[in-house]
Amino acid sequence: MQVTFTANTAPLLIQQMVDFLKDFRPAPNAEETHATAATTVQDPASAPSNAPASATLDDVRARFSRLISAGRAENAKAILAELGATKLSDLAPVKYLNAIQSADALLR
Repeated sequence: MQVTFTANTAPLLIQQMVDFLKDFRPAPNAEETHATAATTVQDPASAPSNAPASATLDDVRARFSRLISAGRAENAKAILAELGATKLSDLAPVKYLNAIQSADALLR
């Protein structure tokens, strides 16, 4: 690509470059990024997990559907039994997350 400057356009282009550079902020270098990352590391126990913070019956139903599709229908029944239910609609809402976590453990 060839750029040609003339006496008429040079001052305008220079002014546009100056205006651009006034707002320009360089990207942090690798050392600054590493230092920032080191200061923001969280305790692993407080790190977010793959399990949702709250769950609905539809969430549990979707996870169990995946479990059954993977050929683990008996495991799905066993999870429900461990949680005191014979079918999903009998599962207590406070146990939805436990059901999802148990299903996820089997899907890995």
